[in-house]
Amino acid sequence: MRTIKLSVLCLLIAVSGCDFSGNVSVRSGSLDDDYVAEPLSGAVKKYETALTTSNNIMHLISQAKYRDVYRIYFSDRMKAQLTMKEFQAFMKQVVNNAGQLTAYKEMQWSFFSGTSEGLDLLYSVKIAEHENTMLNYLFIFERDKPYINLVGFSVKERQGVAAPGQF
Repeated sequence: MRTIKLSVLCLLIAVSGCDFSGNVSVRSGSLDDDYVAEPLSGAVKKYETALTTSNNIMHLISQAKYRDVYRIYFSDRMKAQLTMKEFQAFMKQVVNNAGQLTAYKEMQWSFFSGTSEGLDLLYSVKIAEHENTMLNYLFIFERDKPYINLVGFSVKERQGVAAPGQF
């Protein structure tokens, strides 16, 4: 299956062009298994809103409520770069290739920070099971903001266990 990818931050044209280095690179699980649910604790607790937003979006995606994802969670910057119809078409392509979203673990989490064009970003990764494969969903927020509106979004096929800070 080919990789499915979408990045729509006007300053962040492609996720692969970002600098993922930064002061945050943490995830649930062990070195051998990153698809593990565990509570947020310590310094990671400050990203609870980002995890909640990521889970809320996953829930809407599981119900094929793409309009709600777009309307509620896409920032004005993203909406200026991508129409609702384009997002819906993208998500339909994801389902056509990967199958329906069947499961994800609400307390599975991965966070890492980076910068793009001088903008400080927080990346939140959720692993999801689909009928035909597993996918990684990347939710991109402006760092140290409320972590409600996305400034970027990407989906790609899961390629095994990811090290902290990898998508």
